[in-house]
Amino acid sequence: MNERLRNRRNELNLTQAQLAEIVGVDRSMISKLESGARCSISVGLRIAKALGTTLEELFGTDETSATKETA
Repeated sequence: MNERLRNRRNELNLTQAQLAEIVGVDRSMISKLESGARCSISVGLRIAKALGTTLEELFGTDETSATKETA
């Protein structure tokens, strides 16, 4: 999610602070996510909505595949 999040945010010319305000979290949360931290589904959904994308596009198919393999 970290690279995809950063890339999509930059495509929209949003700063971390601007995205954080839209989503309703601290700027430090966006920074942490862009550095590889994980977040709750609800925060992920709000970020995806703010960026005009989906959770799947942000997280990618690798994570989806890994979940299916271990299920």
